[in-house]
Amino acid sequence: MLIGGAAPTLLQGRGALQDIAQAPLVGPHVKCCFRVRSVRDLGSTIPRALALAMAGVPGPVFVECPVDLLYPEPTIRGWYQEAGGRSASLSARLGSYLQSHANRLFAGSPAVDSACRCISPAWRGLLGRSHPLQHFHRRREALKDADCVLLAGVPCDFRLEYGQPIRRDARLITLNLDAREARLNRRPELALIGPPASSLAAIAQASTREPPMPARAAWLHRPGTRECEREAAIARQGSGMRAA
Repeated sequence: MLIGGAAPTLLQGRGALQDIAQAPLVGPHVKCCFRVRSVRDLGSTIPRALALAMAGVPGPVFVECPVDLLYPEPTIRGWYQEAGGRSASLSARLGSYLQSHANRLFAGSPAVDSACRCISPAWRGLLGRSHPLQHFHRRREALKDADCVLLAGVPCDFRLEYGQPIRRDARLITLNLDAREARLNRRPELALIGPPASSLAAIAQASTREPPMPARAAWLHRPGTRECEREAAIARQGSGMRAA
């Protein structure tokens, strides 16, 4: 969720500093744009924006918050009080109007805290960084060795060289929330459209739990060996740079 500032609510559309229409610029790159007009609206907008960002295929959302909603209430009231006192002839009426506007801005502000406490972060990753089968290097070689490739939540895009390292005679299975990304650049033998984590868990439960055969154990050993070799090479390069 991207939270962007904006000109004060009272000055939008009047040529204020940095007063621009942000939605046309940001809109093509996010799932939705929200504009908040009072602190009370934050209590409902923030949970809605986060829920939309995580719904279906996760993606970014934009929430525009005018600058007079991003500072403490006493600070904003002080700004308005100062602005209202600049004109002696209008100070009474203008000051009253500005303070009424501040009342509308901050009405119901405690709702923000309770609403935001309901949001818990979602963790990324299916295996976890410390899992023994989690490898970070030389995946091209691993893909070339595999007779079956399962892509969980990732398409055959530039990260996988558009699917080129996957052998043509290998079975390709994709688990993805997005039907288009599940078939991007390489048509899989099987595409399961849905949450990759739950799909992978169902596959694991349905599979046999027999000990690995020697050939499988040897295959699993190769990526681990390559991983160690690459990590050692990186460490040597780092040592050389520090020595230089």
